[in-house]
Amino acid sequence: MRYRPQYPPWFTAVDPVRLFDTRTAGGRVAAHGVHRLDLTGAVPAGATAVTLNVTVTEPAGPGFVTVWACGDERPLASNLNYSAGQTVANAVTVGIGREQELCFSPFTEAHLIADLAGSFQPRVGQGYVPAPSPVRAFDTRDERAPLAGGTVRAQTLAALVPAGATAVVLNVTATDPTAPGYVTVFPCGGPVPLASNLNFEARATVPNLVTVRLPADLTVCFTSPVTTHLFADVAGWFHVDSGSGFVSVTPERLFDTRDGEVRSPAGFESYLEFTTFVEGWVMNVTVTDPAEPGFLTAYPCGQPRPNASNVNYVKGQTVPNLVVAKPGYAN
Repeated sequence: MRYRPQYPPWFTAVDPVRLFDTRTAGGRVAAHGVHRLDLTGAVPAGATAVTLNVTVTEPAGPGFVTVWACGDERPLASNLNYSAGQTVANAVTVGIGREQELCFSPFTEAHLIADLAGSFQPRVGQGYVPAPSPVRAFDTRDERAPLAGGTVRAQTLAALVPAGATAVVLNVTATDPTAPGYVTVFPCGGPVPLASNLNFEARATVPNLVTVRLPADLTVCFTSPVTTHLFADVAGWFHVDSGSGFVSVTPERLFDTRDGEVRSPAGFESYLEFTTFVEGWVMNVTVTDPAEPGFLTAYPCGQPRPNASNVNYVKGQTVPNLVVAKPGYAN
């Protein structure tokens, strides 16, 4: 752990804002090269961590992107994985160090994009409240009506999120889109921002974790330039009555089933044990080389498996997703 502050940093959400896009400035980042992002002025002076949506596009070959505080050593960890030519997005919550500078490095030459969702600062903002278990907010497949391209869906979360919540954490999944495109999630009541939360190819199923500011009426808007089915699961929210903050650590690999050359069998439940009690954990979870199409669900041990998903994949694919999970207990 890099440091433990006296006061746990709380979260302040912002309307999505684009921090950089190498397609419009600087050109592709070289393989194993580093793109440095100075956050001075973009976040408060006392901020200790940020939540971003990071996108890779037009990569020259398969690989992954690692994001870390530039003052730290580069970690053995990845934040998103991609194939040659693929466009992939993933949420990243990462400490920014005292210098407030982030480093982004792709394994192969690629364009990179980053959008800011908010920042953490000691004694400023709101604390996190994990949902007792992930719960589905809506699923257009159940409604038999996909989100039409170019339209906006306004979704109230008043039945799932308490009054006074300032931001919500959702796992948003697009499935069976009619063409390549993206989804933008934003607070209703304002214009559609220049930002995206997940990117997809035609007929794909793609999830991503989204942290979005909530207006007073707790309504979140979803839009896509192409027609697609969409569903969202509530993982938690930020509220003034919560004192739970975010303590960043240098990214560290917790486990890798490839090391033991043992895949998790279909339908098998495994658990990850932590020795420190916290309200929730922020982890980047990656599925690789699955035998069949499917999905992965992370939830508190000891609780019933929820009707929710965190990572969706097809046979042979490598797919990452950020997961905010409440710990439970092993049976």
